[in-house]
Amino acid sequence: MRNIQFNFNVDEFNSIFPFHILIDDQLKILSLGKTLNKLLPEIELDTSFIKSFDFQRPHFENINATNFIQTLNQLVVLHANNKKVILRGQINPHGKFYLFTGSPWFNSIQEVVENNLTFQDFAFNDPLIDLLHVLKNQEIQNQELNELVIKINEQQKILEKDKEELQVLSSIAKVNLNAVIICDKEGKIEWVNESFEKVTGYNNQEVIGKKHRSFLQGKETSRETVAYLKKQLSTGEPFNCEILNYTKDKTKYWVRIHGQALKNSDGQIIKYFAIEEDISNEKSYQEALKYEKEKYSSIIANMNLGLLEVDNNDFILFSNQSFLDMSGYTANEIIGKNATELLANEKSKTLLADQNKARKQGISDSYEVLAKTKKGEDRYWVISGGPNYDEKGNIIGSIGIHLDVTQQKNLELQKERLLLKLKKQNQQLNDYAQIVSHDLKSPLRSIHSLISWIKEDNLKEFSEQTLSYFEMIESKVEKNGSFNSGDINLFQN
Repeated sequence: MRNIQFNFNVDEFNSIFPFHILIDDQLKILSLGKTLNKLLPEIELDTSFIKSFDFQRPHFENINATNFIQTLNQLVVLHANNKKVILRGQINPHGKFYLFTGSPWFNSIQEVVENNLTFQDFAFNDPLIDLLHVLKNQEIQNQELNELVIKINEQQKILEKDKEELQVLSSIAKVNLNAVIICDKEGKIEWVNESFEKVTGYNNQEVIGKKHRSFLQGKETSRETVAYLKKQLSTGEPFNCEILNYTKDKTKYWVRIHGQALKNSDGQIIKYFAIEEDISNEKSYQEALKYEKEKYSSIIANMNLGLLEVDNNDFILFSNQSFLDMSGYTANEIIGKNATELLANEKSKTLLADQNKARKQGISDSYEVLAKTKKGEDRYWVISGGPNYDEKGNIIGSIGIHLDVTQQKNLELQKERLLLKLKKQNQQLNDYAQIVSHDLKSPLRSIHSLISWIKEDNLKEFSEQTLSYFEMIESKVEKNGSFNSGDINLFQN
């Protein structure tokens, strides 16, 4: 091979080896590449190389001129003492000097930026930049992978949580006392719980794939309710209604249905679910209550006693026809009005207030009040009132039965007035009898005395017949003269 020498000026050499170091035989730095000088501006020329750099490879405890020679023509790794910069390259003899050529060892593009270096600060043939780009891409990919792993883990946690919730909901639906039905978007049954099987008599396998209306509804099922359910299902709207269904053995039963569509994130219907509460007993009770209400409503409406229902604030809720006849009002005129203010005479308001307090304490009682009719007439009513309770036992008002006793009351008052008048007249007669008694006794006593004197003076001259007459006269006089004021008592009976 021919002996060829290469000659470069400083700029050319710096463009090829921007991180070179020229070292003399005394191990002093004679020259630094332009980029290395930018990277390590604190290193000055003619300073000791071994004070500015340490050998990491090969490793020496103490570097000197002797062992420095051992580093030639091999891979060396230098560490700048005043800065965390590592250089990787080789040292070759260059005449009587030594030349280090290499490049810094950066772990990332970020370190290049932090050291204020750009692509122009590196040789075009330096593979470090490409390697750093690869590392950066790998770092980005690793970061994206880590983010993806984190996202997958989060989704896994959410999925596990959803799975747990689904298991809980599934358990709840399975053991729910009410019937639970899940259908596909076509309304075909996919799943039912045990309560559905118990209520209807159908097992799971018998109903899967069927529409509930094909086997649960019958001739007495309301067509309007069926149409309502069909409309709500077709539009994906929630539904809430009561419907008459039939069991497997065609026994009728009532259910209250609550249901709605399940939609995906795009708002498309994917399933339906419904909860059916068996309300057969409730319906039977309502029917019985309706029958009893109709039966007793007729009795209440036609009985001669007035019935009035009020709330806890004494506002009228209901009255029968007899009460309306008693008061002179129509139903529209009294419903919602305060009973005491509308119907009570001023003298009776205090009594009614006390009775209303007693009702709130659960006390029933009978009492008489003076009421006023629509025409302003005073009427005497006997009221038998008691508290009214709701189904939970709470007092919600009172109910009173009213009897108009005005005629009887007037007769009693008339009797009292007659008795007072008779008593007064008896007293007057008694006083008169005292006077008459005195006036009658005085002449009779005189007659009695005169007869006694006549008999004494003429005893021998009168015949027995005459004496008998005188005795008869004396007997009559004594009898009529012995009465007193007590004999007048017959006027008082």
